[in-house]
Amino acid sequence: MTINLNSEAPLTSAADIQTFITRWETSGAAERANYQIFLTELCDLIGVDHPEPAGTTHGHNDYVFERVVTRHKNDGDTLGRIDLYKKDSFVLEAKQSRIKGGKKAKVVIQEFSDFQCPFCSRVLPTTKQVMEEYGDKVSITWRNFPLPFHDKAEKAAEAAREVFEQGGSEKFWAYHDILFANQQALTPEDLVKHAETLGGINTAKLKAALDSDKHKATVQADIEAVNKSGARIGTPSFFINGKLLQGAQPYPAFKQAIDKALAEAK
Repeated sequence: MTINLNSEAPLTSAADIQTFITRWETSGAAERANYQIFLTELCDLIGVDHPEPAGTTHGHNDYVFERVVTRHKNDGDTLGRIDLYKKDSFVLEAKQSRIKGGKKAKVVIQEFSDFQCPFCSRVLPTTKQVMEEYGDKVSITWRNFPLPFHDKAEKAAEAAREVFEQGGSEKFWAYHDILFANQQALTPEDLVKHAETLGGINTAKLKAALDSDKHKATVQADIEAVNKSGARIGTPSFFINGKLLQGAQPYPAFKQAIDKALAEAK
């Protein structure tokens, strides 16, 4: 990425950087609600120009938000958008993590799970107990790992991603609970109905996202991250500060792993 800084501009102070971090680290709203403001303030912080107003001729939009691009697929081309695009420099996609727990937790649990997996459902009371017992000392980040023999798991993951994009972490985790409580009803039509039950979600956008595979690449990125790491996992799997705890383990197994991670983090 190439960024041209004004050589006469003063260097950003540590205090300004910390103020920026403090302002944004507690934001829990949907990505779409905040990402343009966040990036504009980031430009100010590091001394680069703001993106330009977009024009109707997409090919001339060299530095803009929401740059229209064509996605080439085997079953035909579709239009998509890049959150922030600068020609010959960078593309940026704003992604807010599906995290619950402490923003500055010393123990970070990466949960790789599958909405259609019965074992993933069984471990829910245990992860809830973890959050109740450890509070802000622990955070849990959701990662998608739909198994290939679960025919409805990938679309469920895509639906949950769209709910997250529209409603942020609070809506995501509420929808997450609804899906696990209704594992026998995960057709695309069911996924839309569950969002209606949740409330506060534009179900027309959700249906369009499912029909267009809008979030398929995001779901696949979680799977690829595991494959590239060389780890061989099933679901559910938990990386607790990077160390694998596999399966729907009882609470004492989580407690042992978390206590060890907390001791090592001191």
